[in-house]
Amino acid sequence: MEDAKPLFSIIRQFHEQEKLVAAICAGPYALAKAGLFKGISYTATIDYQKFDCFPVENFVYEEVVQHSNIITAQGHAFVPFGIAIASYFGVADEHNTDFYCGKGNVVMEKLLRENV
Repeated sequence: MEDAKPLFSIIRQFHEQEKLVAAICAGPYALAKAGLFKGISYTATIDYQKFDCFPVENFVYEEVVQHSNIITAQGHAFVPFGIAIASYFGVADEHNTDFYCGKGNVVMEKLLRENV
């Protein structure tokens, strides 16, 4: 982990500059090592109890957890994670969100209506 110290420093800088810091699956480990989970909720797909860098009391088992500019997600929640990132940047729209959440494909629905 000695080699990763510059990475942890960059993560802290991004957080301090209020840039988005996001991680999915076991990726939150790097955020924990950077000290970002002190006093905030997070999620991860990792045995967080085996790593002293994770504040166990702040872990929540949810698909996606967002606190300010920090977004974490369970590994299986890649679609909600992507939507959370798009929402953070203000580029998520209802059509795309519905499509990626499996709530409808307007292109296919239009083709079906036109050809039936």
